[in-house]
Amino acid sequence: MKRNTLMILLVVLVLALTIPGAFAQTFPTGGVSGIQVVNLDTSAALVTATYYAEDGTQYTLQDQTLAAQGDTYTYYSQPAEASTFSGAAILSADKQIAAVANTAFSSNGAGGAYGGSNTGSTTVLLPLVTKAYAGGSTAIGVQNTDTANSITAVITFSAQDSAKFSGDKTYTLQPGASQIIDLDLDSSFEDGWIGSASISPQDGSTPVVGSALIYTGNYVYAYSGFTATGTQWYLPLIRSEFAGLSTGVQVVNAGATDVSVTINYSGDVWLNYAGPDSAYTCTVTATLPASSSITFYNA
Repeated sequence: MKRNTLMILLVVLVLALTIPGAFAQTFPTGGVSGIQVVNLDTSAALVTATYYAEDGTQYTLQDQTLAAQGDTYTYYSQPAEASTFSGAAILSADKQIAAVANTAFSSNGAGGAYGGSNTGSTTVLLPLVTKAYAGGSTAIGVQNTDTANSITAVITFSAQDSAKFSGDKTYTLQPGASQIIDLDLDSSFEDGWIGSASISPQDGSTPVVGSALIYTGNYVYAYSGFTATGTQWYLPLIRSEFAGLSTGVQVVNAGATDVSVTINYSGDVWLNYAGPDSAYTCTVTATLPASSSITFYNA
């Protein structure tokens, strides 16, 4: 019987690594990851979870049965036999499942969640990648979906500032495993670096999975890499100094020619937070060169 698989990148799991002094000032510590899996089928699902450390070491956990549709199970602080772990996991089941991963940090109470992938892709886009930009740096996770062979992953970095580093970097991924690439530890990237990244396998055919975790000493947020592009995207929550919070929109041009990007803002103005005082609309347009990104920031 064919089993359905989900690849889960665990950017940090039970973090107890030796951290250089400059890095330790910003990176939150005490990171523990959990994976929540749900049964989407109307009958019982048998779920197997295998964790892969970056060096390729495998840990296969006890099978879990999700008896009915909507039943869930949480893998937390796994694998238990590893005192420290940083890597990835693959969940497989005899029925349809879905899963998300969450990493929480005890040092600042922050955490980030992102969805698993059931296919991977030969092109994974990360629209927002930073190093010490507005205090935030990015850890990129890249996972090999081939559980039998190691591969080389190529990450193409594109800076918004043409004076800063742009180019390819390669990373070896063990079977089923991942690498965590922290820009804060790479001297190629200057402080204040902001841009995008595109991940692909060097062989051109092995699907990979990618995610990004952006952190400061005070907050963490994460997102799954994009495996599809489109001419129109919807952003349901945008804020500009609402309760002290503002939203930045990061757009990447994945094509080979320049494009014109238009953002249509539509919402309400709240002056005292008791209710909307007036309606608001605004249109912003920018030209985006090929393979580049831009940040629309609403402050």
